[in-house]
Amino acid sequence: MKPIISILLTSFLVLAAGCQKEEELVPKTKGYEKEYVLPQARSLTTEERALVKERRDEYNESIK
Repeated sequence: MKPIISILLTSFLVLAAGCQKEEELVPKTKGYEKEYVLPQARSLTTEERALVKERRDEYNESIK
């Protein structure tokens, strides 16, 4: 019985020690906000479009 009580007491003390009030998030600083700009997509060339169409058609034929 004594080992069970000591294990429970030790567990309680470990849990109680971990419950201190901690800052979970870093404080925000002014001027750090940034706006993300997506890169511009480039248009496909005629050859690239033909390749994509060919692969799409091949895929559609294989799933029928």
